[in-house]
Amino acid sequence: MLVIDQASTDGSREYLQETAAQHAQFHLIGNPVNVGFPRAVNQGAACARGSYLMIVNSDVILAPGCIDRLIAALDSDERLAVVSPVTNYVGRGMQVDPAAKTLQPADIITYAAQIANRTELIPIVDHLVFFCVLLRRDTFELLNGMSEVYALGNYEDNDFCLRARLAGHTLALVPGAFAYHFGSRTFKGQNLAHTQWMERNERLYYERASHLSRTLPRLHRPGYLDSLRLTVIVDGRADHMMLFLTLNSLAHQTVTCFDVVLVGDAVMLEVAMERFAGILSLSCSELQIDDNVLAWNHAHKLVRGDWVVCVCAGDVLYPTHIEMLLSLTKSNSHVVSTQVNAVLFASGHEQLMTIARAPYIKGFFDPKLIWAEPVLQAPAFAYQRACVSEVGEFDTEKAPLADWDFLLRLLARYPLSWVDTITAERCVYMGTLTEIVDNLPRVVAEHNVALHTVHACHPAPDASVMQLRSQVVTECKQKLMDLKWLAGQQWDLLSVARQMASVWLSIGE
Repeated sequence: MLVIDQASTDGSREYLQETAAQHAQFHLIGNPVNVGFPRAVNQGAACARGSYLMIVNSDVILAPGCIDRLIAALDSDERLAVVSPVTNYVGRGMQVDPAAKTLQPADIITYAAQIANRTELIPIVDHLVFFCVLLRRDTFELLNGMSEVYALGNYEDNDFCLRARLAGHTLALVPGAFAYHFGSRTFKGQNLAHTQWMERNERLYYERASHLSRTLPRLHRPGYLDSLRLTVIVDGRADHMMLFLTLNSLAHQTVTCFDVVLVGDAVMLEVAMERFAGILSLSCSELQIDDNVLAWNHAHKLVRGDWVVCVCAGDVLYPTHIEMLLSLTKSNSHVVSTQVNAVLFASGHEQLMTIARAPYIKGFFDPKLIWAEPVLQAPAFAYQRACVSEVGEFDTEKAPLADWDFLLRLLARYPLSWVDTITAERCVYMGTLTEIVDNLPRVVAEHNVALHTVHACHPAPDASVMQLRSQVVTECKQKLMDLKWLAGQQWDLLSVARQMASVWLSIGE
């Protein structure tokens, strides 16, 4: 056992020193300051000798048999990289056992015995919270451990799981193992600014997720090709840099049960086919019209998968996006959704620069928002191919919100299966910084017109949505006024563009 003491002042250091002196297998690393969770884990891992690493927070009580069951789970599948027990409390995700939410420490042994017969592992698509997990030590070292850019902590576990998935590994929950978690004692006990660190690390994580998704793809597809389930329609009529961002991200997906229909001009299609041959299952369709709605409609006739996702060149799908969408599909589902970030790119010197990135939905997702504003835009949702014959294709008259209008037509007929997880980003690209400053007010004005049009075509289902719509319309008018004012300021272009992006994406609200 390796314990890292983070400059505690409550007598813990002295207690741990006494324990280490009495037990040869108990080792203490005493840090003079709090170096943060990621670095502390790396410190411990550097001294570890076992084949497995178990990371356990100091506010966790392990139930009898927990470690044995986690080891047995890892031994059962060589592709598994990280496993976790179920628990009574964790911020969000599937690790919480609903029946254990009100459990008290005195109930741990009894409850652990009740769930011991659960033997089937639960696959986890995107990430596990590292309050208590077991990892393979060789995998941990291969991935270079925990990323210390997250300082005190939060999102370092997302980052590690993302890298593990990109490397071909899987994650799982062990429902027959239990660990009691008090929760967030480090930030509470040391009066640390939890929200501030969460926001800072969230931004950093999605920057890294986007970067890893956009890098050059693997040289070949994995050998475990799955049967075709989904088709991605890509409107490829854009700058080649933007198109390659999207296709690179598709090549990094953690599943292979999809094909791609690419719509664009002949030159772009030829370049894409040559570059991604053997990497993506790619079909091409030439179209000269400069309209993403027409491109998506045009490609419907080439769709082979039962499920469809529409994207534009520049959209980036994080590695688990398609797998997450498909994990939501059931025999009776017709439309499924995750969440996406919005990102504004600018071009310069043959490179793309990220001006701003932020989620469309701030905080937890309230499904009523879908009826008030376009918080779920392509590529957030997937729909069954057969739905097109029922609700019609994308409506060009609803541009630039035709995808939102299409989603509302789907939801008027079918229920939505969704998950409160960001797995992709929607790109807005306007060219140079000068073009962003000149064009963003116009783009928002067109958005506001389309917003009124879509509202008029889809009556609010209840009074609360009516109120939400009124608030959205008011906010959009204010945004347009602020953007016009900012566009007239004589600041340096980058500062103006970033301020305008912050207004557009409601960053800081």
